[in-house]
Amino acid sequence: MPATVLSISVILYNNRFEEITQLISSIKKTELNYRLILIDNSPTNDLRVFASEKNTEYYFNNKNLGFGHAQNIAIEKAIDNSTYHLILNPDITFEKGTLENIYEFMERNKYYQKIVQRKGTRKTGGVEPAALL
Repeated sequence: MPATVLSISVILYNNRFEEITQLISSIKKTELNYRLILIDNSPTNDLRVFASEKNTEYYFNNKNLGFGHAQNIAIEKAIDNSTYHLILNPDITFEKGTLENIYEFMERNKYYQKIVQRKGTRKTGGVEPAALL
């Protein structure tokens, strides 16, 4: 089993600092071993300040690749290193225990894990990840 129980990806694009701060604050409430992957599609890397947050990785694209392409980058970085992957929008917050509830749901409902699989191959020969919950 991977050491990281939950990887979380968030796509950024000219977001307000306060918005990202609130999201990260919500994530930090968890007791799960998590990894936060921030993919920044903004024209500047001003949001890189969040790279210093606990368990956080920041990747700057220097252009807007679009939501789907940016999520594929995040999923490629997470797929072999975490049990579950969660896609979040940058403008949400949640209460303590929310991520634990999601994790427990996935553990109890193995059927949904069957939906979340890799599929196909890319022209480059790499694996094409399916949508992840």
